Amino acid sequence: MLEQFHLLYATTIQHNITEMRRIMTGTKVEVLSPFDVSANVHARLKSLDPVENARIRAMAYYRKMGIPSFAVESGLYIDGLPEEEQPAARYRKFRGIRLSDSDCLDYYSTTASRLGGSVKAIFLSAVCLVVSDDMVYERCDGSISARPFLLTNKAHPKQLAGNPFASLAVDPDTGKYWADDPSVLVNWDLTNAYRDFFTQALKDLNESLF
Repeated sequence: MLEQFHLLYATTIQHNITEMRRIMTGTKVEVLSPFDVSANVHARLKSLDPVENARIRAMAYYRKMGIPSFAVESGLYIDGLPEEEQPAARYRKFRGIRLSDSDCLDYYSTTASRLGGSVKAIFLSAVCLVVSDDMVYERCDGSISARPFLLTNKAHPKQLAGNPFASLAVDPDTGKYWADDPSVLVNWDLTNAYRDFFTQALKDLNESLF
């Protein structure tokens, strides 16, 4: 039985790497970053579905580096929008053009105004672990996603570079903007959900090897 698993996290966002390492502390999983293994991988994400995008990214890293790899992707879903208008995994794009932080503020505050000024929304996350071409594990549900929030048309004056939604997202329980209190983002079940996902996947792997 394998005592330690080395998994490559298919992201170059340092905050995400640090957070995933925190989540997996004390488990049999050691999270490697692309910087640890000198991985330079380009994955073209072309789907509105965060599950498919996570699969595309994880598979690209696995096939180039030969290391079991996982990716986490998300999609934005807003109550009241018809399916064809949901931002989903392309929430930072409009008509194929990437939105700047200020463009995002303008676009989504206008969307909130159109839906009454404040509307429920969620970033739904998906995780995909590729162990081999034939062993692919996926999950996409609320257990691995940040809490639902209220998307408002009244932008907070404080802005966080790279996260324009911090100025538009309000915690429905506390009334605080993400920009004022990043802790409202935390879903305390996230740690257990991710650990459960990897534990089950790696248990299956162990059983297939021995």
